[in-house]
Amino acid sequence: MGYSGNSGAQDRGSGQCSDERKGSFGRLKAATGFAKSQPDASTPLVLSAQDALAPAAPAQPAIHEGPSVLSANVEMTGSFSSPNALHVYGSVDGNVRAADLTIFAGGSVKGDVVADSVQVHGSVEGRVYAKKVQLCSGAVVRGDIVHGSLGIDTGSTFEGVSKRSENPAAEVKPAASKRNGSTNGTAATPDVRYSSPS
Repeated sequence: MGYSGNSGAQDRGSGQCSDERKGSFGRLKAATGFAKSQPDASTPLVLSAQDALAPAAPAQPAIHEGPSVLSANVEMTGSFSSPNALHVYGSVDGNVRAADLTIFAGGSVKGDVVADSVQVHGSVEGRVYAKKVQLCSGAVVRGDIVHGSLGIDTGSTFEGVSKRSENPAAEVKPAASKRNGSTNGTAATPDVRYSSPS
């Protein structure tokens, strides 16, 4: 049985179901532009040749808000930062700054790490500054951790000093000079190598 807009038992009485249905349909019409007055069928639709041949507006590319990814077969030397999340499967010889950082099993960072949240499955040789730090089973961290909260799973290795801080990023110390790295707040050109899988 089809839907009839103004008949049937649901449309009688208080009308809560029908009011919801009409409200949703009205919002749908407004969102799709069907709420605008349409010419009736007796009015011919006239297009000029210019209208028919005009190119369509180019589609805007979708903005990808997902994490940046450093693949397993990539080795990078130099400091860098990402305004979004960063997933490290390869190796970084330099300092890393990201909104959220995940170092996966097999991934490594030799340098200081600054992020809101750091999750380590791989290895870090350097200081870690983050509001939330999680060392997962299999993680190896050799260096100090300045954190808001710290979780250390069984099976992980941590060699260093942990210090709780309300604002870990404010305690970042200048790093020792790294090859092709930057310690003065300016970005260095990273050296990226790609290793083909064996």
